[in-house]
Amino acid sequence: MTKEQLERGCELQNLMNRLWSKKERLERLQALCFENMNIAKNTTHSFCIQSMKEDGTGKDLIEISAHAAYVGVCEDIKKIEKELDKLGKEFSDL
Repeated sequence: MTKEQLERGCELQNLMNRLWSKKERLERLQALCFENMNIAKNTTHSFCIQSMKEDGTGKDLIEISAHAAYVGVCEDIKKIEKELDKLGKEFSDL
């Protein structure tokens, strides 16, 4: 194994660890969204989208439905899973 391969392996491992952590947080949020989609139950959480420019200005916050949040979270989880597969293959090829 070359030094470059070792460095890339460490970089890939760090990327995958961050993605796994984000996926775990999203899965917890997904469960909260699903719990709050039942109209017959009392809702326990509200869901909001916050947008802001990269420099921290132009902030805006809007409340969305639990269903909308759920759909968005599910989409992000799918993207993370695809990226983890791709990174895992690259890692195993080292």
